[in-house]
Amino acid sequence: MPVTFSALLEGKSGDGHGTGSFTTGSFTPTAGRRLVALVAGHDRGGSSADVAAEFTITDSQGRTWTKRAEIGQTSGFWRNGIAAWISDEAAATSMTVTFDCGGVDLGQYYFGIFEITDSDGTVSGYVEADGVPDDGAHSVVLGATPDAEDLVVYARYMEGRDITGPTMPAGWTSVCDQTCVSGNEFGAFGVVVHDDFTSDTISITDMRPAGNGYDAMNCAFIIPAASEPEPPTVPMPRGNMAASMLI
Repeated sequence: MPVTFSALLEGKSGDGHGTGSFTTGSFTPTAGRRLVALVAGHDRGGSSADVAAEFTITDSQGRTWTKRAEIGQTSGFWRNGIAAWISDEAAATSMTVTFDCGGVDLGQYYFGIFEITDSDGTVSGYVEADGVPDDGAHSVVLGATPDAEDLVVYARYMEGRDITGPTMPAGWTSVCDQTCVSGNEFGAFGVVVHDDFTSDTISITDMRPAGNGYDAMNCAFIIPAASEPEPPTVPMPRGNMAASMLI
């Protein structure tokens, strides 16, 4: 069965968040579906930490989350970071998600959360890159070629203001398009997914269709469709019944 997805919630914290955690608004997932959560942000120069490595996630349902993507900067004054997790199967009750970045002085948290079906929670073909173009066309080569039943996820973060999500060819759907529109935090996070993509190359039409941006990074991965269960083995008849079948 193909991996399907439904967007649940996207948003950001207040401008100039600082240290400490951030809790999202509430949402209700579909019972039995895994959740995919992505978060991004930048340190305002108050620490030397790798922002992506510091990102953690918890939630009010007590789900188990496995980090599946992490790209961060370890030098520079404003260090950017992206992280992604996939949870175990959720319950159909209202919940919130809490992101934390330890003692990092974070400008803002930017996040997107969606749910998926027919996945065992693993990823493949992960690729990441820092210092990518902050405007115009760009391409990313996955570490594997997805099947038509897989889901492909692409995430881009850059510093800047009034920046919209990346412009993509037909077939891609945005699950997060968040940017700073006031204050001095200068961040923009865009996440898009494709559920019928069979090339190892993701082509971005425009990394920054609006706004002013710089210092971009991106990552991408495949969420493979879960393997179909083997059909049950039918036991062979025994004794006289087996003998009668040979006559």
